[in-house]
Amino acid sequence: MNNRRPVRSDTERMASNILSHITEEFLVCQICLEDYDRPKILPCLHTFCQGCLEKLPAGKAAKGPGRISCPTCRQSATLPKDGVRALKDNFLVTKLSDVMKQTSDSAQEGLGEARCTTCEVDVYATSYCVDCPDYLCQTCATSHCRPKPTRSHRVVTLKDLKSGKVLVSARTAEPSKCSIHKEVHKFYCETCRQVICLHCVVTTHKEHRYVEVEEAAGKEKCVMEGLLRGVKRGAILHDIWLHELRECGEKWESQVEKMTKDIARQADAIIGTVQRLRDQRLAQVRSLHEARQKQLASATNTADTRLTQARNTIQFVSHLLVNGNPVELLNVAEGVKEELLKQSDKNVRTHLSSTKSFKELSYSPASLGLEEEIAKLLGDLKQKDVDVEVPPVAGLQIRANASLSHCKEVKLYKAIGKAGKEAGEFDSPLCIAITGGQDVVATDYRNKCLQVVDKEGGFKRKIDLGFQPECVTALDNGELLVTGDGPKVHVMNSEGRGERVIHVRNVAEKDTVGGGIAVDGLGRIVVTVGWQVFVLLPNGTPVCEFGDRDFGYILRVATDSRNHVIVSDMRNNNVKVFDPDYGILFKFGKHGSGDGQLDHPMGLYVDGDDNIIVCDSHNHRVSQFDRDGLFVRHLLTREDGLHYPWGLTLMHDGKMVVCDMNSKNGRMKLFSLK
Repeated sequence: MNNRRPVRSDTERMASNILSHITEEFLVCQICLEDYDRPKILPCLHTFCQGCLEKLPAGKAAKGPGRISCPTCRQSATLPKDGVRALKDNFLVTKLSDVMKQTSDSAQEGLGEARCTTCEVDVYATSYCVDCPDYLCQTCATSHCRPKPTRSHRVVTLKDLKSGKVLVSARTAEPSKCSIHKEVHKFYCETCRQVICLHCVVTTHKEHRYVEVEEAAGKEKCVMEGLLRGVKRGAILHDIWLHELRECGEKWESQVEKMTKDIARQADAIIGTVQRLRDQRLAQVRSLHEARQKQLASATNTADTRLTQARNTIQFVSHLLVNGNPVELLNVAEGVKEELLKQSDKNVRTHLSSTKSFKELSYSPASLGLEEEIAKLLGDLKQKDVDVEVPPVAGLQIRANASLSHCKEVKLYKAIGKAGKEAGEFDSPLCIAITGGQDVVATDYRNKCLQVVDKEGGFKRKIDLGFQPECVTALDNGELLVTGDGPKVHVMNSEGRGERVIHVRNVAEKDTVGGGIAVDGLGRIVVTVGWQVFVLLPNGTPVCEFGDRDFGYILRVATDSRNHVIVSDMRNNNVKVFDPDYGILFKFGKHGSGDGQLDHPMGLYVDGDDNIIVCDSHNHRVSQFDRDGLFVRHLLTREDGLHYPWGLTLMHDGKMVVCDMNSKNGRMKLFSLK
């Protein structure tokens, strides 16, 4: 395996501007619009300066028990008995502020001039060990990861440290200490639900149940991650509901326009005695229209507010889970879990079910008759209830929580699936996905089927299809999304039974079929058809489309933790990265066989650190790029037995599975990562 890494000559252009994003999103109070001063967390998870909260109209409640309304989401919260100052501190914001200051100071002083702290001679440092922490020269950085005690340490380059790509200080700051005994918090009292030190254990918490903070934080993290998935599904429901409201509004406008014309046309055919009745009916329409507009506006504003709140919660908790240490996580765990439960998809569905009171308009013109029948001739307006269905629970794409950042070696574990047409044999596997049960699902193109094997490669079942499948992805609700049948996405259950078909609209060219497919962190389906990339809600409602005719016709797609869309373009031999609003960020790769070059790139995978793994099919290798598209290494090459890799995925147990077209010793290969 080739571990060479070229010099990053374009780091400044490609590096993520993390620090400026953190400043804008997390370190500015939305009341005073200044950097946080003694940041306090409300139960809704919004953070404000302590002084700003104390100046709110509920000033009397600021120094004692009472209620306070969040300036952002207007949720009412009960204050502790000591008022605002007793609210939980947002240690994560405080720590990120320190990171910003340290990084800014480091940039001014010049990290490039730091000296190696482990050498006996005076040499410049090129790297930094997050776990020690030590500045390391090139020689020391290489040797630092060899001894067993430091083998698992995280060593980062000073360039990454200076650019803000890694925020090491957020996890390496001075450990939290007990305010009473000034000792490090090492335990969590499950009885009192608070972090404690060793001295606390043998004194005030002697008879209580307690565990180490790492163990307690691990449990809480698992609970929060599960609850966070519910909030993400809730955000999906809000998103779908907003689109339903917009469609409902458009349909209503169309109905109003049509009826206005019908009424006017009918009235023009009636003599002057009908004028008064015509005006009366039109006024009735306008009155109903205004009332409906208010109803729609109210429902839309409510749904939009709840969606924004859900997204803010997702963003806050995600940053807490990534950047917060165990103590910070435990300090806010109860409030966070309460808010996550409040915003879960179950509560969202209950709310949406209570807002199904929309009506439709219809107009029934009557035949011409006698003068006394003029009122009947003009017709009546009617309304009827519309049953607006609450959208089904959407799924999120299953991803193995694994990263290749610290992988030192990739070895062939097992080759499976010889060439053939029988069950367990493969003709042309193009794409693979992992299920929640740790099974591997592969599309077998020319055999017109899906094949399912277990995590050890043992055959489980074959799912026959009526078309040649291109790509598949698995969701945590048990669904499989399969492309290859024209501009359609087949939604199947885990047994392969079809549940529904999503028809992709606005396809530019006929006879093109769906190719790459992925689902982002908000449940939106990203699918390619020819040179176009479509983004859909889980129910198939289109969100947007992008791409142009300069794109190739064979595209594969993946998404990362930031909801960036990553597209491999086989014809143009490059990979394109788009932001969450689907604007192009950058592209990398060009035709060739050198490091960072590509020849017919196919399947993509994004690992837990947002490294981009590319199947470089005609170069017979699998290559790793970082989140900014910079070449890292070749994970697998022809020397590892690869022929034409078309798809890959990481498994929950740390293995990598690769589809290898035209391989004689197994069309699918399992590799172990060390």
